[in-house]
Amino acid sequence: DIDTKPRIAFLHPNIAEIGKSARLTAFGWNLKSPLKPEYPKKTGVFEQLEIDIPEKLTLSNDQTGLGRMLTESPIHGFAYHLPGSNRAVRISTTNTAIIQDTEKNNSTLNALPIQIPAEISGRLAAADERDYYLIQARAGEVYYLEAFGQRINSPVDLQLSIFATNSKEKPIEIFNDI
Repeated sequence: DIDTKPRIAFLHPNIAEIGKSARLTAFGWNLKSPLKPEYPKKTGVFEQLEIDIPEKLTLSNDQTGLGRMLTESPIHGFAYHLPGSNRAVRISTTNTAIIQDTEKNNSTLNALPIQIPAEISGRLAAADERDYYLIQARAGEVYYLEAFGQRINSPVDLQLSIFATNSKEKPIEIFNDI
């Protein structure tokens, strides 16, 4: 598959709320002008393009044009075709609030507080980058946590850890899914 048409490598966030319009940032090549491609000035640098997703698309579950590997579980969403591009990208949809990482939440001291339920859309730009989130939980409560990497076509190798703390002590790791 070789061409000079626009190609989206990934989106941030890559998820939209069902029934709401959304603005996503596309990262890829030849995105500046779909009719007259422009190339990145440096190898490995992605061009960026803001994409407005209308409400009616977020109501769709049309994934036509998206191949799915056998290891992928179905994820509610739709295929987005950038005008002029030969390749669609998946945009997932949810009915809960979407939280985006702030790039400041890279330590337990700067954990981003979130309200549950939520979908978190993070972006790990460095090989050893970590993002931390803070929820208030009580003993006996049950939470369902899931991290998507490979299933959304991301090259990341995700690790999910849970830390416990109170206001007087340093966070301690109580769960680690490697």
